[in-house]
Amino acid sequence: MDFLRRAFGCFDRTWVAAQRSGEDGDKGVYPIFVLAFYKWRSNLTLCARFVDTIVHLNYHERSGSTAIAELLSEAFTTLQSIHTRWAEYGLDHYISHPPGGDFAQSFEMPLTAATHKYYKIVASRITAGSGIEELV
Repeated sequence: MDFLRRAFGCFDRTWVAAQRSGEDGDKGVYPIFVLAFYKWRSNLTLCARFVDTIVHLNYHERSGSTAIAELLSEAFTTLQSIHTRWAEYGLDHYISHPPGGDFAQSFEMPLTAATHKYYKIVASRITAGSGIEELV
């Protein structure tokens, strides 16, 4: 979950970066404004298909499918290298804590619900094959 928070913070600064002039006239890239974050969030993070895709990939990874998990891991590795570059500029705090605070509602709650559903199915399959007395 922490990596997804960093990834979307990095997306915000990469594609919706705000620039302002410093005292010496040079321009630097600064963390985005809250309004830009909400615009980005409305275009991607609240998209149900995107969250469902992450939940689907998570389910396949738990079921033993490695091809999809490897692609997801490769994408996150790339995003991690972007995060490292941003950390060099001292922006790692903003990557870890993007403005807005709707991360829990957008990602944590759907992933937690999917995890609960997955393990409930696994537990019912285990207990259906044998009684509780045999398992204990």
